[in-house]
Amino acid sequence: MAEVLLCEIDHGREINLVAGDWLTIRLDENLSTGYGWELAGIDARIGELVSNRHLPGPAVIGGGGTREVTVKAVGVGAGTVCLRLRRAWDPPGVEADRFEVVVSINPGFPN
Repeated sequence: MAEVLLCEIDHGREINLVAGDWLTIRLDENLSTGYGWELAGIDARIGELVSNRHLPGPAVIGGGGTREVTVKAVGVGAGTVCLRLRRAWDPPGVEADRFEVVVSINPGFPN
């Protein structure tokens, strides 16, 4: 089992995993502005959400942090993992930014 770590510069990439691998996405966010990263979707055929949490940054007024989403590769095939940066009170479909990757999962082979 391996873990792949992605950040903002990986938006739009295609990632290859083996069933059982973990995919962790870390994106900067500043919740004091009202904007936070929201998990918009994981293709259930290929991934299962393990965790979705905010990691606080430095303890300063208006300080930001990091959104960390971890997905376990559980299927075989291809699908997407998508997050969108938005305010909770904005109408559906309104977003300030988007992070999306295509994930291709191959079956693991026994050792």
